[in-house]
Amino acid sequence: MALHLRATYLVLVLFYTILFKFSIGVAAKDAILVGLSGLLFLVYNRQCLEFLNRHAGIYLLFAVLAAIAIPITLLHGSSVDIVGRELLGSVVQPCLVIMCTYVLSVTAGLRFTVGVFLGATALSGVFVVLQYLDFDAAWSARRVLGTLQPQPGHITDLVAGQNRPVGLSFTAIMYSYQLISAYVIGNVLYRHGLMPKKTYVMFVGAVVVISIANGTRSLLIGIALQELLQNPPRMRVSSILGLAVLGVVGFAAYSYLDATGSRVTSVADASAVGRTMLYQFGFRLAGDFPFGIGWGFDPAEMAWVYWDFLSELTRADAAFRLELHNAFLNFYMNYGLFGVVAILVAYYLNPGFFNKVLLYFSSYLAHAFFHNDGFFLTDDFNWFAFAILLFVCDRYGALAGGRRQTQADVSLPIAVPKAVPGRERVPSSVRP
Repeated sequence: MALHLRATYLVLVLFYTILFKFSIGVAAKDAILVGLSGLLFLVYNRQCLEFLNRHAGIYLLFAVLAAIAIPITLLHGSSVDIVGRELLGSVVQPCLVIMCTYVLSVTAGLRFTVGVFLGATALSGVFVVLQYLDFDAAWSARRVLGTLQPQPGHITDLVAGQNRPVGLSFTAIMYSYQLISAYVIGNVLYRHGLMPKKTYVMFVGAVVVISIANGTRSLLIGIALQELLQNPPRMRVSSILGLAVLGVVGFAAYSYLDATGSRVTSVADASAVGRTMLYQFGFRLAGDFPFGIGWGFDPAEMAWVYWDFLSELTRADAAFRLELHNAFLNFYMNYGLFGVVAILVAYYLNPGFFNKVLLYFSSYLAHAFFHNDGFFLTDDFNWFAFAILLFVCDRYGALAGGRRQTQADVSLPIAVPKAVPGRERVPSSVRP
């Protein structure tokens, strides 16, 4: 049974990666997730209950946000179908993803869950790079996947036109969320002594290369921000020389990418300019609806009401087609002032763990600042990384206390022993 559970988790992550929209009456990934959750609860009932007991506060926060969003959604005239769909995508799926990933990290081993997620991300990443280099076979593979799942016409056109590398993922932005979540996982492992420095340097280098090929600027901004937060520059000769070398390499890379017309070097294209208008629109909506609009919020449906305001802004027509492209504004419009208060109360109750989340997910939050999905906003990739962070903090949190690590500590294959089902227990003394 343990082998079947591992295989099911592998299939689940692959469906999230390459067949996100594949349906068998219901989304196949959702059916696999529910089935895996049920099997885990039957086979590893004690481990599931221990996890739910230890981290009940996280599930309570999901419940509170749902209790806030549901009445707001209904009061603004949305249908019960929308409530059900968003309840599944914003609450049920994340909760199951967290439980499955955590419990499998306990029973199958951290090496397994990390390897599956990073492996699936790397698989799609290889095709991103090949598509960036104009390998027709890599684009053909994505077109084949498009025939297996429903996709909007504009995505079909983008893939057919080979305009922006998507790898094997549904969209370029969807892959960018998976990639930044993979970076978070690698960073968590490294900072807790579970990944050697040389491996981490190569890992980050690969993520940067794939980010450039993917053409998502916010990925690079997020990675740079997190590395600076965790490694503030020190006035040492070695640090200064290192920064100088990075500066030269960065300038050379930027010059080359700019000369070749790479999307990541442009700050004045239509996408970048349009975001300014969308943010102004979003702040106007937030001011007019302080308690939010609820799940299913679509600013494009409200653009005509604000045309007098929008008509004076650059690229105003984009408001009829695009979402706000800011996860924080979207969160506010979904949950309103009460949702913000719920997050602040949760922070007050457990500031230590929230600070860890803010630190380890700073790259993700920076990336989400420029896009629509984020925490509690129908992105599931971050919850895979979140579950890994939970497990690592529970099991290896003591290693992050500042003592010097030995080689036995820092190598992931050495530091993570094979799990013995039914015997592994996360120490109760170490809790986030």
